[in-house]
Amino acid sequence: MQYSNRSPFPPGSHGFFYFHPASTTHASDDPDGRPEKGLRVGEVRFRVTPTSDPACFAEGQDLRHTDGFPWSVSFERIATNPAARDLREILLRDNLTNMELLERERERARVRGVSASACGSRRTVSSLGQPFSVNLRLKNWCIMVASEYTAFENPFLQPGRRPYFNGTMICCLERSPLPEHADLRVLVIKVLKITDPLVPLAPLPPERAIDVPVEGALVSRGGSPHLVRVYRPGPLKLLLDAEAVAVAARASGPALPGG
Repeated sequence: MQYSNRSPFPPGSHGFFYFHPASTTHASDDPDGRPEKGLRVGEVRFRVTPTSDPACFAEGQDLRHTDGFPWSVSFERIATNPAARDLREILLRDNLTNMELLERERERARVRGVSASACGSRRTVSSLGQPFSVNLRLKNWCIMVASEYTAFENPFLQPGRRPYFNGTMICCLERSPLPEHADLRVLVIKVLKITDPLVPLAPLPPERAIDVPVEGALVSRGGSPHLVRVYRPGPLKLLLDAEAVAVAARASGPALPGG
């Protein structure tokens, strides 16, 4: 088992592979939208533990990449990769998934035509504010929402679509803070952490000099927040819908006694 395509697991890594359910589930065909039979999509992670005793599982920590995200085998890879056959059989044997969910994932992979390796981000995002990684050398940034990929253009590209920077960052999506977007489906990208130092690949023109990514700030173009507009149904709309449900739940508050 490899830590990545080029790096083995760190020396002394021992512990347990386990199935980690995704926080966002695929709704079944049931009109109520309930996950079928309680089964969920998810990923396989590796928990590093001090000993080989399963009782110490809770004392361990998930193995992580250098960017801080857990090492994992995605559900897409489990469903579609021929090399994951043994893993699929174990998950089926232990009733952690079923053939219908696997077939649905294969169909989604065929329809979207974008693989997990092309996406770049290792994190499934289920709500606004959740972090994901981006590579500044890529022309498009891609995130995964409920096993659906969506991509948006890297805002740090030259007119010829060559990158201005090399480096990686942890970002999140938020609603636009601009008053004119209060009732619109408009998102912004916030830089949470720069995980690999930014290396300039080309000089920024004077009008874009203030657009250098800064931790804690919004990604900007020409001094204004870079906007991600959500025009149609899809993964980003799912995030907005999830936020609307959460806001409504908070607004309703706990039920009053005798109410």
